[in-house]
Amino acid sequence: MKKFSSIFLIVLGVMIILATSNPLYLMYKENQIQRSLNTTYTITQQDVTKNSLEINNNNIKVIDTPKDNLIHVELLMNGEKLPGSAEVSPAKDGNYTRGFG
Repeated sequence: MKKFSSIFLIVLGVMIILATSNPLYLMYKENQIQRSLNTTYTITQQDVTKNSLEINNNNIKVIDTPKDNLIHVELLMNGEKLPGSAEVSPAKDGNYTRGFG
């Protein structure tokens, strides 16, 4: 009986290690990606009032135009329109709802 309980505890421990290894690996990869993004991209200027942002000497501007009960959102990078404009509905706090992009 004692041998059975010790084998059961060893198997249970191995199962717990196997179950937690993938989430721990993903957390490690997220930290690596964040460090890589921080070294690759530099935000030098951010102007929230004008909806513009400067990343690695590229000026990105958000143009939002109210259209009925939706908001038409376009992105400009260095003065040129990026493909993929979207119609988004405003949230209760006046910001955009999630899912744009």
